[in-house]
Amino acid sequence: MNANNVISIKNGGTALSAFQRVKLGVESSAVVAQPADAADASIGSVLQDTAAGGIADILRTSAGSHYAIAAGEIAAGAEVEAADGGRVATKAQGAAKGVALQAASGAGAIIRVVYF
Repeated sequence: MNANNVISIKNGGTALSAFQRVKLGVESSAVVAQPADAADASIGSVLQDTAAGGIADILRTSAGSHYAIAAGEIAAGAEVEAADGGRVATKAQGAAKGVALQAASGAGAIIRVVYF
Protein backbone atom coordinates (compact mmCIF):
# COMPACT_ATOMS: atom_id res chain seq x y z
CA MET A 1 0.00 0.00 0.00
CA ASN A 2 1.27 3.47 -0.91
CA ALA A 3 0.75 5.74 2.12
CA ASN A 4 2.02 8.81 0.27
CA ASN A 5 -0.36 11.52 -0.93
CA VAL A 6 1.45 11.96 -4.28
CA ILE A 7 1.41 9.23 -6.90
CA SER A 8 2.92 9.15 -10.40
CA ILE A 9 0.89 7.68 -13.24
CA LYS A 10 1.46 7.68 -17.00
CA ASN A 11 -0.60 10.34 -18.72
CA GLY A 12 -2.88 9.36 -21.58
CA GLY A 13 -3.11 10.99 -25.00
CA THR A 14 -4.29 14.34 -23.59
CA ALA A 15 -2.00 16.94 -22.03
CA LEU A 16 -2.93 17.76 -18.42
CA SER A 17 -2.79 21.16 -16.70
CA ALA A 18 -1.58 21.81 -13.18
CA PHE A 19 -4.43 21.46 -10.64
CA GLN A 20 -6.72 19.66 -13.12
CA ARG A 21 -8.83 16.87 -11.57
CA VAL A 22 -8.07 13.46 -13.09
CA LYS A 23 -9.48 9.95 -13.22
CA LEU A 24 -8.04 6.58 -14.19
CA GLY A 25 -8.80 5.33 -17.68
CA VAL A 26 -7.50 2.74 -20.13
CA GLU A 27 -5.72 3.55 -23.39
CA SER A 28 -4.02 0.87 -25.49
CA SER A 29 -4.52 -1.67 -22.67
CA ALA A 30 -2.65 0.54 -20.17
CA VAL A 31 -4.09 2.34 -17.14
CA VAL A 32 -3.49 6.09 -17.54
CA ALA A 33 -4.48 9.44 -16.01
CA GLN A 34 -7.18 11.31 -17.94
CA PRO A 35 -9.15 14.54 -17.32
CA ALA A 36 -12.16 13.88 -15.06
CA ASP A 37 -15.61 15.09 -16.06
CA ALA A 38 -18.38 16.05 -13.65
CA ALA A 39 -19.78 12.52 -13.38
CA ASP A 40 -16.37 10.84 -12.99
CA ALA A 41 -14.78 9.72 -9.74
CA SER A 42 -11.59 11.77 -9.45
CA ILE A 43 -8.43 10.23 -7.98
CA GLY A 44 -6.77 13.60 -7.40
CA SER A 45 -5.30 16.74 -8.97
CA VAL A 46 -2.26 17.11 -11.21
CA LEU A 47 0.63 18.98 -9.56
CA GLN A 48 2.26 20.35 -12.73
CA ASP A 49 1.57 20.63 -16.45
CA THR A 50 2.15 17.25 -18.10
CA ALA A 51 2.50 16.58 -21.82
CA ALA A 52 0.50 13.81 -23.49
CA GLY A 53 2.25 10.50 -22.85
CA GLY A 54 4.28 11.90 -19.95
CA ILE A 55 4.21 10.94 -16.28
CA ALA A 56 1.67 12.89 -14.20
CA ASP A 57 2.36 13.56 -10.52
CA ILE A 58 -1.03 13.52 -8.81
CA LEU A 59 -2.00 14.71 -5.35
CA ARG A 60 -4.51 12.11 -4.21
CA THR A 61 -7.96 13.44 -3.36
CA SER A 62 -8.63 13.67 0.34
CA ALA A 63 -10.12 16.12 2.77
CA GLY A 64 -8.08 19.29 2.99
CA SER A 65 -7.14 22.40 1.07
CA HIS A 66 -5.94 22.05 -2.53
CA TYR A 67 -5.76 24.20 -5.66
CA ALA A 68 -8.40 23.75 -8.37
CA ILE A 69 -9.24 25.18 -11.79
CA ALA A 70 -12.58 26.99 -11.96
CA ALA A 71 -15.09 26.26 -14.73
CA GLY A 72 -16.55 29.76 -14.38
CA GLU A 73 -17.14 32.47 -11.80
CA ILE A 74 -17.16 31.20 -8.19
CA ALA A 75 -17.73 33.35 -5.12
CA ALA A 76 -15.44 32.99 -2.10
CA GLY A 77 -17.21 30.75 0.41
CA ALA A 78 -19.41 29.09 -2.24
CA GLU A 79 -19.89 25.33 -2.18
CA VAL A 80 -18.34 23.67 -5.23
CA GLU A 81 -18.93 20.52 -7.26
CA ALA A 82 -17.04 18.65 -9.95
CA ALA A 83 -17.27 20.05 -13.48
CA ASP A 84 -16.24 18.73 -16.89
CA GLY A 85 -12.63 19.00 -18.00
CA GLY A 86 -11.23 18.40 -14.52
CA ARG A 87 -12.53 21.69 -13.14
CA VAL A 88 -14.82 22.79 -10.29
CA ALA A 89 -17.98 24.92 -10.42
CA THR A 90 -20.43 26.52 -8.00
CA LYS A 91 -22.69 23.74 -6.68
CA ALA A 92 -25.96 23.60 -8.59
CA GLN A 93 -27.48 20.44 -7.12
CA GLY A 94 -26.60 17.39 -5.06
CA ALA A 95 -23.82 17.14 -2.51
CA ALA A 96 -20.97 19.65 -2.47
CA LYS A 97 -17.37 18.44 -2.90
CA GLY A 98 -15.92 21.41 -1.03
CA VAL A 99 -15.93 25.16 -0.39
CA ALA A 100 -14.04 27.85 -2.35
CA LEU A 101 -11.56 29.76 -0.19
CA GLN A 102 -11.06 32.34 -2.93
CA ALA A 103 -13.24 33.89 -5.62
CA ALA A 104 -12.74 32.87 -9.25
CA SER A 105 -13.24 35.63 -11.82
CA GLY A 106 -13.99 33.16 -14.61
CA ALA A 107 -13.11 29.93 -16.36
CA GLY A 108 -9.48 28.91 -15.93
CA ALA A 109 -8.90 30.82 -12.70
CA ILE A 110 -6.90 28.86 -10.12
CA ILE A 111 -8.34 28.97 -6.61
CA ARG A 112 -7.93 27.14 -3.31
CA VAL A 113 -10.71 24.79 -2.29
CA VAL A 114 -11.28 22.98 0.99
CA TYR A 115 -12.54 19.49 0.09
CA PHE A 116 -14.74 17.42 2.40
